Amino acid sequence: MDGGPIGESVHQNPDMQIHREFTRDEAVRTYSFWIFNLTFCQVGFYGTAVTFHIISLGTEMGLARPQILQLFIPIAVVSVTTNLLFGAINSQLRLKWLLLVMNLGSMLAPMGLLFLDRPLGLAAYTLGSGIASGGFVSLSGIVFPRFFGRLHLAPSVE
Repeated sequence: MDGGPIGESVHQNPDMQIHREFTRDEAVRTYSFWIFNLTFCQVGFYGTAVTFHIISLGTEMGLARPQILQLFIPIAVVSVTTNLLFGAINSQLRLKWLLLVMNLGSMLAPMGLLFLDRPLGLAAYTLGSGIASGGFVSLSGIVFPRFFGRLHLAPSVE
């Protein structure tokens, strides 16, 4: 990100080459802005809803309160691992592929949630939730400066 002036990047990855600084109005008219933002919204809405209602969801599936709450530990491990992995490889891959992996996790989690009473359902929910949350944390911090530049990200102080 801080490799030098705009246009002098040595990276082969097109996502690492900032050609110009977008204003807010220019950024909101791009496809990438909306795809990434809508995906971030979906992950945030789903993660918040499930976290707030996890005990009642677990009870519906026949899991005791301690069983369902213990799922947060492996989810956190998968989330941190995904975050670190995304951080390590994001300069080598297009961000759309990392977004795809995050979206696959987002789809896997609710499928696993439907079958929490089975080991495969628990594994799917745990992996999906961890991948989605780890991808969210990593991607939400790099997408906007990478695609739209940094000049207009912070509010101007006048």
